[in-house]
Order: sequence, then C-alpha cells, then structure tokens
Amino acid sequence: MALALLILPGVWCTSWLVLYQDVCAVRGSSVVILCTYHYPETLVNKNLTVEKVMWSHGRKQFFDGPFIIDSNNRTHTATKFEYVGNKVHNCTLQIHQVEQSDSGEYAFRFETNNGGKWTGSNGAKVNISELIISMTTPKVHGPIKEGDCVNLTCMNNCSSAVMWFRNGKPLQEESSTLYLCDISFQDSGNYSCSPKKVLSTNSPRNTSVSVWPSSEVLEGSDVTLTCSSNANPTLNYTWFKIDGDSCLEMVSQAELQFNVTHTGNSGKYFCVVSNKHGRQNSTILSLKVKALTLLIASLLRKNVFTMTVICGCLT
Repeated sequence: MALALLILPGVWCTSWLVLYQDVCAVRGSSVVILCTYHYPETLVNKNLTVEKVMWSHGRKQFFDGPFIIDSNNRTHTATKFEYVGNKVHNCTLQIHQVEQSDSGEYAFRFETNNGGKWTGSNGAKVNISELIISMTTPKVHGPIKEGDCVNLTCMNNCSSAVMWFRNGKPLQEESSTLYLCDISFQDSGNYSCSPKKVLSTNSPRNTSVSVWPSSEVLEGSDVTLTCSSNANPTLNYTWFKIDGDSCLEMVSQAELQFNVTHTGNSGKYFCVVSNKHGRQNSTILSLKVKALTLLIASLLRKNVFTMTVICGCLT
C-alpha cells in the first residue's frame, strides 16, 4: 500500500509524518535539506522498523522513482546526492555542487517491515540562484582612476544580506551593494560575494521540545511543555497535539502549561516555529499520564505501605 502525507498546521494528519524545510542556494554551493520523519512504534502488535529509505527529485518520481537515493540499491555510486540521515527519524539530504537543474521539489519515502510505504508528498522546494556582480560608476566611458567612486552590487534570489571578499579575504560590508569612494591603489584586487546563510542563521533551526517534570506523570500533575529554537528575529510559536487522525491546535506561545486531569491528556505533542525567514517543526514528544487510582491499587496489592487518600492527595 502507499500513503501520501502532508503536515500543515490546523489540517488533518496522522502519526505518519514527513517534515521538510525549503532551501535556497547559489549555484555551485552545497545545500542541506533538513528533514525528519515519524511513524508508530507498533502497529497491530508488531514493532515497526524502517527497512528502506529513498529520495526522489521531481513530483512525477515521488512514488515510483527513479530515486536519487535508494538505501537498498548497492549500485548507487553517485556522489552528488548524499543521504546524511538514518533509519530512525532523521531523513536529511545533502546535495553537492548544485546547478540550475537541481531546482525543484524533492520528496522522501520510506518502507517499514510490515510492507508499508510512506511518502511525504508535499516535498521540499529547492531554489537555485545565480550569483551576479555588477559594477556602476559615474563615468560613462574611460578607465577607473584614483579618486573615483565605484559601486559593486551582488545580485541573487536567496538573500539581501551578503558577504564581500577582496582577494579572498572578508570585508566588513554586509549589504548587497559595496560602495567604494575615493579609491586608491590599495583598493585594487579581485572582488567576490556570497549570500549570508539566512536560512541557517535567521530562520528557525534546532527546534526542540522539552517537558517538566517528566514525560510520564500522574493524574492531577502540572505539566509544562517548552518549545525552543534558534532564530532571529523573534519567533512565532504554535503548539499542536496529534489526537488520533487529527492535529489539534493548542496555544500560540513558547510554553504549553496545563494540569493533566485525566489520562486523555496522554498523547503526542509538537510545536511549529516561524518568522519572516521560514518555519520549522519540532520533533514529537510523547506524554504519558498514569491514572492515580491504578497506582494506589498497585501499591496496596504489593503491601508496599499503607496510606490514606484524602481529596486525591497522598499522605
């Protein structure tokens, strides 16, 4: 069987998830498509394991290939595409020396030991940009002389923040235009530029969730789930709970605090962080709520100690 999955805030989803992060890169560079995937630990009383992982390029190849990465294909020797993930939850793909032909959508697909085949059909979008440097000067004709002004502009579609270099050494300027006025012999050299990695420095990255006091708690306990991520500017946070076949939006803040009043609070939680540069989903946290009455009964059967139950509190 085959099932295409797409995870978006506020829409239907299941425990089978493939989460991507889009990429923009300059031709000739290497890019990393961040990717995570999730699946139930058990299905019909059988422990699930991943036996095969694949990546495809182009929407027509998402389900049947051909695949640029196939973990079971021993003849696959291409070095351009490198799978840097694993067969647990990390499905990250690295592409070396990208060209314009590498633009497009990429999808991850995995197969489990029960015969299941799962594809993140939304795909990760990769945009490859050309890097062009243009020069303008007040002089329409004639060579550039000492005392003149020259403007160098670095043009690309990925970022307005760039890094400038003269003879391979970095300069202080970070804007897309480098202004050189009253130039002298010391300004001579080969100038180059590259876009600053806005995706890795400004967009959400290293997004994770933590729980206090524990991922296993008793009924009546106070629980705090915290969403953390590195990004600049400030992030927008949204918490979701995977409840059966639905994704329920909880709160729009970094911390999700609640009192677990019943075992129905058990489940899987994750957060989504975003800012003007991008968005990223966290890994999934499983919260298990134990019934207090069951714990008391268990302790009494074992004769561990005697207790008095007053208003749900142990004394």
